[in-house]
Amino acid sequence: MTELKPTQTLLDTLLTQAQVTNHQMVEASVGQLSHKNVQKARTGSRPVTDRVARSLTKVLNELLLPEEPWTPRKLFPGYPQGKAVLETAKEPPESTTKA
Repeated sequence: MTELKPTQTLLDTLLTQAQVTNHQMVEASVGQLSHKNVQKARTGSRPVTDRVARSLTKVLNELLLPEEPWTPRKLFPGYPQGKAVLETAKEPPESTTKA
């Protein structure tokens, strides 16, 4: 596995080693990503949304063609963080019946 610098994300390390630019990621995504999304994910300055995490992972796998495809859980700590987390945390609703 690649060694990370303290301020470097796994995504940034992979893209830097493969010499893939943010612009190449945006072009390969066919309208799904913006330069801002890619930069935010590379720097790790803010968490990306689940949709962006999935899009970045898909494009990364298309560009790098790894033997074992990357998953959002491997690339982004804390994934998932949106509706999927909220839905699994909810308890099933209690049945209410009128007497």
